[in-house]
Amino acid sequence: MEANEEDRTYREFVQCYEQSTEELTKKSKELEIKIKENMTSPAYAECCRLMMLAYIDKKNYGMADAWRARAYMLSHLSGTTNVFTAMFASIAIRATTLGAPTSGLEALNCMEKIINSAPPVDHGYPARSVIQRLLHEKKAYVLALIGSKTDSIKELNDSITEYDKALDNIGNDKRGRIKVELGKALVYYTMKNFQKNGQKESIKIHKKWIEKMQTQEGYKFQSLLDQAKSNCKMIEEGVSVDKLSFYEIT
Repeated sequence: MEANEEDRTYREFVQCYEQSTEELTKKSKELEIKIKENMTSPAYAECCRLMMLAYIDKKNYGMADAWRARAYMLSHLSGTTNVFTAMFASIAIRATTLGAPTSGLEALNCMEKIINSAPPVDHGYPARSVIQRLLHEKKAYVLALIGSKTDSIKELNDSITEYDKALDNIGNDKRGRIKVELGKALVYYTMKNFQKNGQKESIKIHKKWIEKMQTQEGYKFQSLLDQAKSNCKMIEEGVSVDKLSFYEIT
């Protein structure tokens, strides 16, 4: 019964990015009560990580730091490496956002070493496939930023390769698939100086997913849709890459 409750709570938090600030505050209070009752739950540790990401998405960095601390604490108390390993993806994004993409790559290299030396549990929180996806998706993002700043085709090609690896581990995560596909589309646009169809391909991919998010049930992720529309408009206008917004919670 207890395990079922933990799993139910986890599933409620998987898509907490799309919730309003009021809903998120309510969820925060509910989760605080749950973790006080059970501080050794791997599922609750992952819920804390998801809450951290949701608050980063809302630009509430104080609350994000609080949930980051809880995620580390519960990861340690639960005795699972899954959440701890996944946290390196956030460290990489944070380093890159602060202007240190090479440090971001170093964080991802640490994450990869942990995965290889202490493989995550297949049915853990998050699942091993999610952790593998995070590794490749974040590496793709960091490489894309390095490539865009140095105008290096090698890093951009490597970024596409990493996004493809992320797609191999995407499973049934619809929001995750859209994020990866759109991230890849931004790299195509970044490559427009090397490939004449880069801009056209990026617009095509954006319009495909924009239509899907507007019309199909199960694909209505409003914040992602708004971001895709904004990026697509700027790509059509041919703006510089640094004006675009990558599909990462920073």
